[in-house]
Formats: sequence, structure tokens, C-alpha cells
Amino acid sequence: HLAKSKLGLTAHNRLLLFIASDVKLYRKGFRFVKDLLPHLSSQNITLLVVGDLTEEPIQVENLIYLGKVNDLPQLSLCYSCADAMILPTLADNLPNTMLESLCCGTPVLGFEVGGLPDVIQNGQNGFSSSKLSSDGLKEVISRFYEEGLSLSSSEIRASAAEKYHLDVQAKEYKKVFNSLLFDR
Repeated sequence: HLAKSKLGLTAHNRLLLFIASDVKLYRKGFRFVKDLLPHLSSQNITLLVVGDLTEEPIQVENLIYLGKVNDLPQLSLCYSCADAMILPTLADNLPNTMLESLCCGTPVLGFEVGGLPDVIQNGQNGFSSSKLSSDGLKEVISRFYEEGLSLSSSEIRASAAEKYHLDVQAKEYKKVFNSLLFDR
């Protein structure tokens, strides 16, 4: 709630985050989010957009555009103030933004693309859709707000830290390398 108040929002504001270093890249899927702006507005959901959006500004009352955020505490604030992060990517292996969001305890809503299905557990730390469309994104947003999640923000954060901490990943890579070198 403190994070939301720093952005001038009340704790009751519904807030979704879209973040990409270059928002206008086709594969980031921002066009699906733009299509949903009227729906989000009708559901009293505000969209916070972080990243480079050099195209003509979008003028809607339920959109807050922060531009590029390179300051890590400010970036953490963006993740932490959102109810969930929207990740409608069409081509990403294991997006850093997904892991950053989960490490901040913020669930992820996206498509079943790349590494997302390996990380997002429907109903626990987010929701994902096999429909790569605005409708698929709308469905996961609706499910998130209607059904909620079984894990709390602190449980999402703890699970992500346990699975994706650099030390854990380094040990897993070492196991793979050792198996390739010595298990012949």
C-alpha cells in the first residue's frame, strides 16, 4: 500500500503493470494491452506502463506512463505497487521482468510462451493463457481478479527467491556441466 501511495494512488486502486525496455517492440505484445484499455477502465483498473514508448502518447485516464526506469529502488516500487504484472510476450525464453516481478511478490499474467509455462503456476503465482490474443489476456486478468491466488505476495517472493537465486542457478548449471563431462 505504501508503494501505491508513492504514486498517488489509494490502496483500493486496482493496478496492473506492463513493463518492457522497448514497449513498442511487436513481440512484447503491448498492442494486446492497448486493445484492453477500455475494458480495464470499465473494471476500474489502472495500467502502469514502464519502458520506452516513443510512439504518440496514449491519452486515457486509466494509464500512468513512467517512461524508462533505470533506478532499481524505483523499479522495485513499480513491481511492488501493482496487483499483477501483465506479460503478453509473443517470444521470450525466460523474461527477466517475470522473475523480477515474482521476486517482488507480484504475480504475473501472460501467455503460454517460452519459459512462462515453466514458471507461472495458474492460480498460485499468476495465470497464463494459450490464446495469444487480447481475449486471452482479458481472460487471465478476469480470472486473477475473480478467483485470486492461493499464494500470498510473501509466498510468491519466497518461492521465486528459492528457485531463481543466482546461487541456486549456478549449482544447477554446475550439475549439468559435470554430467556432461563425467557421465560418459
